[in-house]
Amino acid sequence: MRKLAMILAICAAPAGAAEVAVPSGHVMELFDVIMELELGRFRFALPAVADGVGFADLVDDLDYLCAQVAQPALVAAGADISEIVISVSAAQVPFGEPTEVVQYFQPYRLIDGKCEWDAF
Repeated sequence: MRKLAMILAICAAPAGAAEVAVPSGHVMELFDVIMELELGRFRFALPAVADGVGFADLVDDLDYLCAQVAQPALVAAGADISEIVISVSAAQVPFGEPTEVVQYFQPYRLIDGKCEWDAF
């Protein structure tokens, strides 16, 4: 639990908001980090997803979030993680509960300290 708090603190902006500007120009909100054994889930919200922003529009952003947000935060927190899942949803949704909210997921493996797309 301490590592989770550290990761959220590392990812959060100075004012306490966890907003991240991504290459597409969107600003995503980090609203949850879930640590499961060797897996770290970083969950972001982007309301524009409800307005038609599709997965293909966000692929570079997902790569960016893994490489520039998740991986550095995990290293700084000393977390022993080998897999990362970046998710982006149209709104904050409870983890693991059925919902009509559009959500996109992209899995990665950390190989030599770098995010590599993982096809599962």
